[in-house]
Amino acid sequence: MVNRIVEIPLDRYGKTKSRCTSALGDLKIDGEGMKVTVVDSFELPDTRSERDIDDKNGIWLVRIRSEPPRSRVIVFVHGLRGHATKTWSQFAQLLAPRINGYDLAFYGYETPILSALIPLMRRPPIPSYAQLLRRSLWESLVVDRGYEEIVLVCHSLGGIVVKAAVQQIEDIDVNRDEYLKRLHSIFFFGTPHFGSHRLNMFVARLSPVLSALRANAKELERVRDFWRYRVSLHPDDRRPRRIFLHARAIYSDKDFWLDSESGLGEIDQADAYPHRVSHSRLVSPAHEGEGHFVYFGRQLEQIQEMRDAGVKFPLVGGG
Repeated sequence: MVNRIVEIPLDRYGKTKSRCTSALGDLKIDGEGMKVTVVDSFELPDTRSERDIDDKNGIWLVRIRSEPPRSRVIVFVHGLRGHATKTWSQFAQLLAPRINGYDLAFYGYETPILSALIPLMRRPPIPSYAQLLRRSLWESLVVDRGYEEIVLVCHSLGGIVVKAAVQQIEDIDVNRDEYLKRLHSIFFFGTPHFGSHRLNMFVARLSPVLSALRANAKELERVRDFWRYRVSLHPDDRRPRRIFLHARAIYSDKDFWLDSESGLGEIDQADAYPHRVSHSRLVSPAHEGEGHFVYFGRQLEQIQEMRDAGVKFPLVGGG
């Protein structure tokens, strides 16, 4: 297993030629004492290649120096053909000066669209992406750095990866209870919970990932069934074997790739925010006053207040 960790002061960003700085893409966050910690670890499981993870896969952590060290971290998960930090660069730059008590982390994974047409190209299924995320969060952020609460912010395909990771935590993870109590909340930005009506059989043949994102795809249905029958987003739902999570949806009613119903998924309209921008613009707010960015900040604060008041999630129902 690879585990290389490098801390780089932000005032050297753009000047250092190291492999780690190049992996950070266009991320530029101003702030005295802030450092970038690059956590590049784990091989992508169940793939055709045994080569080590490259710069596009793994966890990149922005630690904001404070005393005592921050115990909460926001983890950003990009979507199809996204990049660990480039996808979230604008969002992170607006967010970093306005949050108190959170470090930032970025999860990267390769999602080539034309993988089915290129011989020997890695073609991992969504569960493999989820397994890498699950292991990275636990080993790099919880075990190695001691974070007590994790906020997951995901775009498009990233939301499906996160949902599959939660399923794996519940079904197979030996650290299940400790892991689940650390999940602070999940924010879905333009996630195709019910698949995309734009993906037909021909397009789906280009990549296993595209195939899994079709409406009514079997792989997507398995994740949906788990969230429908085993996960509750309401604190008063005490049915047996339920995982309780704080979750919010930010979706667009102008999204070319998915309709509003798919953007909502299992989340109630009361816990969602519709925004009239394109699919990619959902994660690139133009300014700090844009509606969906303000909504995210307010909901993060409200959820934290509930947790501080003792309404802590997730809890597991009886049975």
